[in-house]
Amino acid sequence: MKFRLFTIISFIIINSAIVKAQNISDSTKIDTVITELVSYVKKVKTQEINLSVNYDFSSYLNNAFLVTYISSGYIDKDLKVDNFNRLNGENNPLGMSSDIVLQYRKQPHALFGNSYLGFSTAIEWHSINEMLFTDDFYSLMFFGTKQFAGKEAAGLHNVSNNNLKFYQVKGGLYKKNELKNIEFGFQVALNLGNQYSSFKSENASLYVDSLGKYIDLEGKFLYLSTEVMGNNFTKIQGYGASIDLYYQKEVQNAYKFRVDIKNLGFIYWNKNTRVYNHEESIHFEGIEIDNIFDNSKDFSGNSVR
Repeated sequence: MKFRLFTIISFIIINSAIVKAQNISDSTKIDTVITELVSYVKKVKTQEINLSVNYDFSSYLNNAFLVTYISSGYIDKDLKVDNFNRLNGENNPLGMSSDIVLQYRKQPHALFGNSYLGFSTAIEWHSINEMLFTDDFYSLMFFGTKQFAGKEAAGLHNVSNNNLKFYQVKGGLYKKNELKNIEFGFQVALNLGNQYSSFKSENASLYVDSLGKYIDLEGKFLYLSTEVMGNNFTKIQGYGASIDLYYQKEVQNAYKFRVDIKNLGFIYWNKNTRVYNHEESIHFEGIEIDNIFDNSKDFSGNSVR
């Protein structure tokens, strides 16, 4: 809106300067300039270019905890306990999404012979991360296994995580009736899948020996992942399609009522996607090291952290 306003103002100033410099006195010439100016303003008003950047986050965890965790800062005990008390037992959702949208809209102007019909195109990028976890999972992550030693197994049966990144190229039509203050339309999209991973546990639990000598992990685990993950934003690993629908009505110039259905569709990932789906029972007694300065066993530094 600011860009269009600046363009119109610049046009008026330039044309006013021309009229003054030429000292036009003929009313016919002045009428011509005014007509061209009005025509230009109408032309600009019939087109829109919009850029929007959006970030959403929702969780039972408070902002102080999330900011410290994301920035790899130190999370003290009081902050951990405070957030544990905010949890909802076995069902704790956490979600975040990022969106970048560049859109072009052509306002209704006798498109296909219909003065109420307009069209729009867009290029979009989306990142979605959804997680569901139990309070026992939180305790294991931030307090360790000690509190579960010799007690009931930690419940991990409702833990899941989905991570999705994709691009979209969209195009569609919309109808706008200014007399009735109604607008509705649709867009179809080509979906270009960038990255996807999904993890889910079923009937999973972790038992810790009372003396801490071993742990038992049991459950069914499902994991899917595209071939390339991380910070690679150019790799396209899947294709699909989707549709957007919306209806909007303005009531007495006071407020707007709007209903949206967005990104209703699919992405088909390529054959290099990895899938792991097994029921596991793991008994782990740790790694025995006789001499940390002279050890012949093969293990990595990460395995003993």
